[in-house]
Amino acid sequence: MFPLIETAIGFVAVMLTLSLLVKSLTSLIKDHFDFYTDNVRYEVNRFFRDTTGKTLEALQNDPAMVKRLPFLATIDWHRVGDEFFKKQQVEWMLTRLGYVDESKYLEDRLAAYLGRVRYAFDTRMKTLSLASGLALCLALDVNAARIWHTLYTNSQLRTFFASEVATQALLAANQTPPQPDATKKPTEADLRQARSAFGQSVTHFVNDVSFGVGRIWQKGGGEPPVDPIDTLPEFLVEFLGAALTGLLVSVGAPYWNDLLNSLSSIRKNEAK
Repeated sequence: MFPLIETAIGFVAVMLTLSLLVKSLTSLIKDHFDFYTDNVRYEVNRFFRDTTGKTLEALQNDPAMVKRLPFLATIDWHRVGDEFFKKQQVEWMLTRLGYVDESKYLEDRLAAYLGRVRYAFDTRMKTLSLASGLALCLALDVNAARIWHTLYTNSQLRTFFASEVATQALLAANQTPPQPDATKKPTEADLRQARSAFGQSVTHFVNDVSFGVGRIWQKGGGEPPVDPIDTLPEFLVEFLGAALTGLLVSVGAPYWNDLLNSLSSIRKNEAK
């Protein structure tokens, strides 16, 4: 029973570490493309089009309108957030534009548009997390089945992953990252530093879990040519294993963190 618990702890520690890598990759992509601002811009334009017949960006591109209302040229979309949907803010802009929203439900309408922003962003981030997990696991050929088997059959490796690696994974998962300034777009230096940190994390992960990573890519170095037909079944096994691993780690780090905490408590109770 104890070897099985240690295997489970080691396996979950690997999955948690991989989930944190996927989370870092997702954040890196999000910072590059600023998805939330894109969603806000779309819904703001949609609201103004539904209310005035013209999008806000169309009004910004109208020289006569900008000359009459200079504030249109000062709108920086990289700094636009949820505060744009405040009732007072929108009423002030509509008044300056010469439109009056006679609806008694302006606040409810704005809440609906803001809800669409958040829903679209959450959906996009979930899709991005899934795609990032699949891409990372397929690119590195991370096979969860092989990781479990190796941990279960190698007692020394199993003990190491059930103690040191599990502790490191829990510490990394429980660290509170610094909260970025929501109004400040990441600079190229910030993105470069994030890319470097992510690359180092991937390198450490590959070195620590080398027994379960990249087996299909290690074939052929100095070996005689192999008929592709002979390697096809192995390639399919590795591909399906990596795809399954990608789905598992895309569940999210909090799930693996809670599971690892639970298994660690069981291990402590068994050791007593």
